[in-house]
Amino acid sequence: MFAAALPADPQTFVGAAAIYDYDPEDYSYGVGRLLLDSRNPACHGLGRELVRCICMIADQQLPGLIKTNCALRAEVYSDNERSLRCFLTNGFQISGEKQIQLRRVTILHRPSGNH
Repeated sequence: MFAAALPADPQTFVGAAAIYDYDPEDYSYGVGRLLLDSRNPACHGLGRELVRCICMIADQQLPGLIKTNCALRAEVYSDNERSLRCFLTNGFQISGEKQIQLRRVTILHRPSGNH
């Protein structure tokens, strides 16, 4: 989990994102768990930037990510248009859907090194 702060106020927590859950079946790492203070106007566009940064960290730091052609994956509630846009504008592509309890979830993947 990575914490986010604004450059103007680096001591104030405004959001977070995470890399988690390696899946050996499809060689992917989960990214997401975006937490944002959506009431703070200074955070406008922060979700997109958090996804960009978390992808950059994954490409540079995860062992063997580029060598093994691992992908990054995200699961987003299908009605969460803001979150979907954050991932789509960062090179993710929709690869499927599933149902979790009563909610539809969109599954997205992004090949390694796809900045």
